[in-house]
Amino acid sequence: MAVGLAVLAVAVTVVVWRTWDDALSAGVTGGIGLAVTVAGGWVAWAAYRKPPDLDLATVADQIADAVFKQWDGELRRRQIGDPHPLPVAWDPADAALTEEWSSIRQQAASGAWPPEAPERPWATGPAQLAGRDKKIIDVLDRIPTGRLVILGEPGAGKTVLAVRLLLALLARRAPGGPVPVLLSLASWNPADQDLAAWLEASLIRNHSGLEAPAPDATGEDRNRARALLDRRLLLPILDGLDELPPALRATALAKISEMLPDGQGLVLTCRKQAFRWAVRPSYWGGAESKLKGAAAVVLRPLTPDDVADYFRKAPGGPVVTARWDEVVASFTATSPPPVARVLTTPLMASLAHTVYNPRRGESLRGVPEPVDLLDPARFPTVAKVREHLLDEFIPAAYRPHPHRGAQRRLRFLARHLEEHLHGTPDLAWWQLPAAAPRPFFDLTVRIAFGLTFGLAMGCLARLMFGPQIAPELGVIAGLVAGDRFARVCGPRAEPSRGVRWQPNPTGFRIGRVGGLAYGLGYGLTAGFAYGPVAGLACGLAAGLAYGLTVGFTFGLTGAAADLRTAASPQAVLERDRRAFRILGFTQGLSGTVTYGLGGGLMILLVGGYADGGLTVALVFVLAGGFMGVLTGGLSQAVWGWFALARLRLAASGQVSWRFMGFLADAHERGVLRQVGAVYQFRHVELQRRLAR
Repeated sequence: MAVGLAVLAVAVTVVVWRTWDDALSAGVTGGIGLAVTVAGGWVAWAAYRKPPDLDLATVADQIADAVFKQWDGELRRRQIGDPHPLPVAWDPADAALTEEWSSIRQQAASGAWPPEAPERPWATGPAQLAGRDKKIIDVLDRIPTGRLVILGEPGAGKTVLAVRLLLALLARRAPGGPVPVLLSLASWNPADQDLAAWLEASLIRNHSGLEAPAPDATGEDRNRARALLDRRLLLPILDGLDELPPALRATALAKISEMLPDGQGLVLTCRKQAFRWAVRPSYWGGAESKLKGAAAVVLRPLTPDDVADYFRKAPGGPVVTARWDEVVASFTATSPPPVARVLTTPLMASLAHTVYNPRRGESLRGVPEPVDLLDPARFPTVAKVREHLLDEFIPAAYRPHPHRGAQRRLRFLARHLEEHLHGTPDLAWWQLPAAAPRPFFDLTVRIAFGLTFGLAMGCLARLMFGPQIAPELGVIAGLVAGDRFARVCGPRAEPSRGVRWQPNPTGFRIGRVGGLAYGLGYGLTAGFAYGPVAGLACGLAAGLAYGLTVGFTFGLTGAAADLRTAASPQAVLERDRRAFRILGFTQGLSGTVTYGLGGGLMILLVGGYADGGLTVALVFVLAGGFMGVLTGGLSQAVWGWFALARLRLAASGQVSWRFMGFLADAHERGVLRQVGAVYQFRHVELQRRLAR
């Protein structure tokens, strides 16, 4: 559509300038710009109309459907080839890590929380919080404040238990009730961002429709996400306090206690030792800070019987399960080997299952023998066994296909997370530009903008001053323009939140003021040169064209998307790519009109359209459109920067040319997991091992 409108405008312009006199042509060309602008705006307006408002209860119901589909599918995907999940049991955590039980009950009785329900009586003390597997939802019910901390060792199953709790809560949720949402704490910087703002931004990133104004909003800044939080219609499940930098964990815990309103439930996961240091951050020079109103449980290690039963139920029949007999027998030996201690965590047991068991339909040929884990020469310590299982997981996940290319690329991505993104587990496609050298982006921007602007100004200089100095002036103009654009143009930190648009009065006011100023200047200049009639015609056409273009470009803001589907990495990429195209198109119209009108008037003032003037005008129109497309797309979306980074990194073999396809394949193989709009390595231990 953009190309067709541009071609039509150029064709009509050529006819006009060849047929009519200069003054009349200037005004008519302004009208052509106006027509193109209105047509482009109508295309955007028709394609992205505002959806109908929904009440908050309906919004919550649709979010609940999306969250259930997302996490039910993710949990099923993680259990492919491993259909018998390991059991998870827990005990009350050390009383020194939480507030007194009497204090928790007293807070719950303050009136901010729902009263005790006869069918779900509160526990009389922490001892009644011990349990196993599906009982985790009963544990949450028995805590008067509905605030639970799940602690455990690395790989103990904290995240999986949190996901099971989320699904259980959704399964019994009544229409209009609170929606549990699982969010990774790794993306929060508690030193710079308050909890509510981070929750709001995270929710919108995963469910773009929550950015729309709330139906009962009283101010412009209250969107659906904030309204759901204010109305206690969301239950945050915050995963991975330990994934924050150590110096920020105590700050995060204190801010959660301070900013979480009374009556708001919460689930938090963390490594046991990291939580102890966050509660008592004497090492960092801080005061003790317990999570307000929260009880805590700590996950138990797997028992030998749990592990033995897990491997005996492995798919493949007696031939496959018999391969584990010697390893299972060693669990009860007088002096158990290191592998017996390693397999007491669900993560390591699951990795061993992947490495040493064939998948459905896979031959045993090439699959290593579990008995190798008992070799004291190869595996004298617990650390050696853990390292071996982490190292062999990637080859096993890609078996029987070659894995070296995949392993090399996964290592690069792990190092990217550790070195460029400060160890975050969130593998977001829009952060790939951080892995590419910044000079590469600077050079690309300088070339693209410098060549385009230099060509346009060189052509104009040739018309004004002759061919002798035109090349030098064009080069100088290109170097200056390229440098200026490179200084102000750089990769965005976040993707575009959406491309469904709705009118923004502030943007249209900017368009009106800008159009008035541009039209006044354009009309006065043309009036002095060609008389008041030509000045009035040119000024009116130029002002309307410029004002409407700017209004449609900057007066349209993100509106609601589909709430019933949670954002996946691919969906966020497609949304951002559409934003790049639409915003590039509208800004391209602005550049075409502005450069076309400005360049056309300058050409008229220096001698008209004879002797190459028409060619220069065409160059100005195309240059303005091209730079407008780049400016609009690169400033409002990440996709252009992502495409450049992928090109640079794929050319050097560091990432796949099909980057998103590679990530999706790794997700299907269980190497990555999906958390909302980002991927993560299956476990942060795997990420750190790959990055070493």
